[in-house]
Amino acid sequence: MLSDRKLREETFIAELEKLRGSVLEVGFGKGKTLGDYAMADEVVAVERDAGRVEYGNRLVQAQEISGVKCMQAEGEALPFQDDRFDAVCCSLLICSVWNQEKAVSEFFRVLKPGGLLIAYENTLSDRPLLRTTQQILSPLLRPLSKNCRMNNQPLKLIESAGFEVQETKTFRFWLEPRMLIKAVRPDI
Repeated sequence: MLSDRKLREETFIAELEKLRGSVLEVGFGKGKTLGDYAMADEVVAVERDAGRVEYGNRLVQAQEISGVKCMQAEGEALPFQDDRFDAVCCSLLICSVWNQEKAVSEFFRVLKPGGLLIAYENTLSDRPLLRTTQQILSPLLRPLSKNCRMNNQPLKLIESAGFEVQETKTFRFWLEPRMLIKAVRPDI
């Protein structure tokens, strides 16, 4: 079994490297992906924690990463106009935002029609014993894991928001299987 870092590199980060145009990364965390947007014209990376935003901007400056701007924002209330971005991406974020439905609907709102959503998330297992374990442990561990839900169902949330799912890949990873989801905001 691959480590989570290696799995992210081979899946999520490989997708980031292909993105073009204007990209929004929601929840950039420690900023490890900020330099991975080789083809993008512009990257706006948001994080709710002001300290992380300051760190991200210092990282961008120190590593001389062009076209990347870090700013403070919540995934559930993105301060951007409708139809602003060509792509939105997030990694292990949907599981931990306070209002998952609102966050995913915000991703939909700020994406241009035809825009791409790339999400790398933990997901509820399809294996009965592991699924039951996740359901039992999730409410107990949420206070200790920065609100992360082990019983997250990102695919359902993304489909419910109106996205057309293009591709999914699921990977076994300890108690929290990972899923890479590529979805498009349909042309309306």
